[in-house]
Order: sequence, then structure tokens, then C-alpha cells
Amino acid sequence: MSVGSRDNIKPMTGEQQWKDYAVVARLTGTGKAERDFGIILRASDIGDGSDGYKGYYVGINAIAEGLNIGYADGGWNGIAAPGGITYEEGKHTN
Repeated sequence: MSVGSRDNIKPMTGEQQWKDYAVVARLTGTGKAERDFGIILRASDIGDGSDGYKGYYVGINAIAEGLNIGYADGGWNGIAAPGGITYEEGKHTN
């Protein structure tokens, strides 16, 4: 799926009945190194703004060269930020 480079893009799929599942994704940055890009999991109440949902998020933080792991409930709540991932425009991260 390609979603473009605009801000506040949150394509969603899934079913409430899903209990245990695995997510496999290939993430490719758009060149905006100041932005995170990643996957939102177990989301509900989807709205506007980057934190406009209730759910979990795992993404690449290009500035800190690591992951950004946390949850949103109308505001951001960080859980962990492990390092060791270098951002390169156009590079795929699995």
C-alpha cells in the first residue's frame, strides 16, 4: 500500500474479533526525516491529528535513529525508544 507523503495519513483495516495476530510490514520513508512513520495497532476512535486515535504505535524515529513505541489516547504516551535504526530515504525497513 502506498499512502503518499501528506501529514495525518492513517489507513486502517481489521476486525474487532481479531485476538492474536502478526503484522508484517515494509516501511519506506518519504524523505521527511523529521517525521515518524510506522504502524498503528489495535486502534479505535480514529480522528484528526497524529495522536487522534486510541491504540498502540510502533514507528521509525528518523531523528533519534531508533524506534518510537507507545500509545495514543488523544495524546501521546511513550513506552520505549530503542535506538540503532538509521534512516535513509527510500530504504525499506522490515
